[in-house]
Amino acid sequence: MKLQTIDQNGRAAFVVVPIAEWDALMARLDEREDIADATRQMAAIRAGEETLPAEIVARLTSGENPLKVWREYRGFTLRALATEIGISSARCPK
Repeated sequence: MKLQTIDQNGRAAFVVVPIAEWDALMARLDEREDIADATRQMAAIRAGEETLPAEIVARLTSGENPLKVWREYRGFTLRALATEIGISSARCPK
């Protein structure tokens, strides 16, 4: 395919790409980025980094109290967490 170039100051500065080609390029770029992200994530998991279920991420990003989300994810009751950190459960945020 022959691409059109646009010169600026006597040098090729821009290339005009048909939209179908642009869309195909963007799709390939998205795919490469997804592969790179997955590769990094798999390396982190193999290195022992913790992952979270999508439901926990959704709760954390929705504005729900992070302490409550983590406490429930880790299986702590409010009383057990208070005991673990040495305070009364009345002082723990609900």
